[in-house]
Amino acid sequence: MPAAIADDTLTVRGSPTAEQTTVGPDLTTVLGCPGRTFAAWAKDNLDTFR
Repeated sequence: MPAAIADDTLTVRGSPTAEQTTVGPDLTTVLGCPGRTFAAWAKDNLDTFR
């Protein structure tokens, strides 16, 4: 998505609430494992993208 469209979308939608940015308790059920940070995921999968 072009940056201008992303910016416009965020302007129209506004900033997310704290509830919208909080990981819910169903994440582990859906994924089958606990969530982790993007940094941890990236480190674990770095070789896949080389």
